[in-house]
Amino acid sequence: MFHSTDACLTNIADHGGNDDCHRPFDLWGAIAAHPPMSPCAVLSKTPVSRSSQKFTIYRTLYTLNQGIELVLLTFSQLEELGVLRPDQLRSCRIITEELQARANHEVTEAMRKLRRR
Repeated sequence: MFHSTDACLTNIADHGGNDDCHRPFDLWGAIAAHPPMSPCAVLSKTPVSRSSQKFTIYRTLYTLNQGIELVLLTFSQLEELGVLRPDQLRSCRIITEELQARANHEVTEAMRKLRRR
């Protein structure tokens, strides 16, 4: 039995893995179901309230993390298709997860500084 895209994404978010989800994973379906925010919406120069700005920042961070999860799933698909060896998959995952951790850290630090103002 195949799990839905939402179930796979929820499993990743809740448990940090995709072990219970069986292929095929519908990458394009996942993107359609959870579209990222438009860069124009994120970078709008229209003045916004502080709470609206915080919401936009957290929504953007959510979109970034969602995109990274799709990248990680895509790496797994490439390994299953024989394009990536297991050691290459591991390296790609480590680099991607380090990037994700760094981005999350930088954004949360920036938010902490915003709260101090």
